[in-house]
Amino acid sequence: MDREAINLQYEVKDNHIIIKKYIGNGHRVSIPEQLNEMPVVQIDKFAFAEQRQLEEVQLPMTVKVLGAHAFYNCRSLKKVCFGDQLTDIGDGAFKNCYELNILQLNGSQKKMRGMKYILSEFDSEIEVVLKENRLLFPSYVFDYQENTMARTIHQDILGAGFSYRNTVFADGIDYYEYDSLFYKVEADSIQQSVRLAWYRLRTPYQLSQKAKEIYETFIMEHIIEMVDYLLNEEEWEGIRKLMDWELIQQSDIPLVLELAQKRQKIQAVSMLMEYQSRFGMAEEKLFEL
Repeated sequence: MDREAINLQYEVKDNHIIIKKYIGNGHRVSIPEQLNEMPVVQIDKFAFAEQRQLEEVQLPMTVKVLGAHAFYNCRSLKKVCFGDQLTDIGDGAFKNCYELNILQLNGSQKKMRGMKYILSEFDSEIEVVLKENRLLFPSYVFDYQENTMARTIHQDILGAGFSYRNTVFADGIDYYEYDSLFYKVEADSIQQSVRLAWYRLRTPYQLSQKAKEIYETFIMEHIIEMVDYLLNEEEWEGIRKLMDWELIQQSDIPLVLELAQKRQKIQAVSMLMEYQSRFGMAEEKLFEL
């Protein structure tokens, strides 16, 4: 039996398995699709509550129901993977999961009910990993202004994230609308905009030519921020793509190369020097540790 299965208390109902309680102390937990040759279809209420060491959980494709407060107070939880059969999610399933920032949907993008619900529960920045691509959903906050004289309260939404979440429907994502909102996040945060644009260009699922050009132009105008992000992630293949797509302009090469040198990213420096040589530019200084 799988090691994690031993740490699961469960109930059999109608030839299905309901996970009642996780009694282990793992940082990364993968729940099996079957126990005693019966499918796991439900995670019961409070099943993983207060597992503060838990950082990542993989729910099986068979799970359809996630009970109320199933992951309550899992304050280290950063990533949740689940299948497209998950459609019934109880209130506060991820309440106080302050670190949760990656949701991975395994299965069809045409079944997004569970994803839509979870996204609606969070106003913080969240990355969504899908089979075909990766998306960024920015943060947002509600701001309430009281009009004492009129005895009314006016609600404003600050940040682009609320609008982006409204592009997700039970049967999929409206990518045209998603891409059309870029001007909103661009006005809020250059750092978020860089990543959002990069994700769309790197895996251009249902990306129109117009949106592609908007993202490319933005990255060229903010190439230092773009390269800085890739250097911090040590995403060398990403830097290679920027060069292959000629998004690093000739005039920006010295600045980008200097940034890589300051970060002491030897592999990136080598790649950028090679790119520099394509333009016949002299190497002004050598990289030294």
